[in-house]
Amino acid sequence: MLFQSCQPGNLAKQSDQAPVDSSLYFQQVEVKDAFMDTLLSPGGQSAALTMRVNPPPPVEPVPPRFKELEGFRVQIFAGLDSINAMIKARQCRNVTPDSVYLFKEKTLFKIQTGDYPYRYQADSAKMNLRKNGFPDAWVVKSLVLIPVIIEGAIDSTAGDTSVLTDTLTQEQSAAKYKIQIMATAMVERAQSLVNDLITKNKFPAFFEKTGNMYKIMVGPYSTETEARQILDSVRKSGYPDAWLVQP
Repeated sequence: MLFQSCQPGNLAKQSDQAPVDSSLYFQQVEVKDAFMDTLLSPGGQSAALTMRVNPPPPVEPVPPRFKELEGFRVQIFAGLDSINAMIKARQCRNVTPDSVYLFKEKTLFKIQTGDYPYRYQADSAKMNLRKNGFPDAWVVKSLVLIPVIIEGAIDSTAGDTSVLTDTLTQEQSAAKYKIQIMATAMVERAQSLVNDLITKNKFPAFFEKTGNMYKIMVGPYSTETEARQILDSVRKSGYPDAWLVQP
């Protein structure tokens, strides 16, 4: 047997045998791609893709807080010196509760204050500024911003304390000690100042109507000692002419 297996003919037959093919153990199966097969197939066939985009839900428009109209402002400065303009703007903010605007127009830096729809209001503010360190203040025509007032609405920036309803005003008026900031004939200006007192200075501010005037108040306080302590803080916050209203 050993002799027979070592014969050259038998060795040649063994070496001529084909190697074992892996296909005997794994049969390749092509996975069909319906989309690619359609694109690569002969003409006469077509494929289409569809996509639907759902738009986001509509956003409710935010109601405007201000309206712009022709009015008047008081100008206290016009010059080329930007440093001097910033100093005067800071000084102006210390003597007026109204908005102060510093801007550049062409080559000049200008400072204006207030948003007055009527000329007599601007004239009154001009005289007050002339008495408080701005003798050259003058009135100019300008587009002004007037707050849009929604009666009974809550100002989201100020919190619940800025609700200006008749009930709240009567409750505030019934208190003993209050601090009066100023009085104005414009409900828009009264509302604007109340919002500033609440949001910027954190004072419990409100306004009450007496005749044709709107009085801007802070309080109420149950004792005179407490009211005078707050009065000192109010004056240091930029309202030096505030005074105590006693029962």
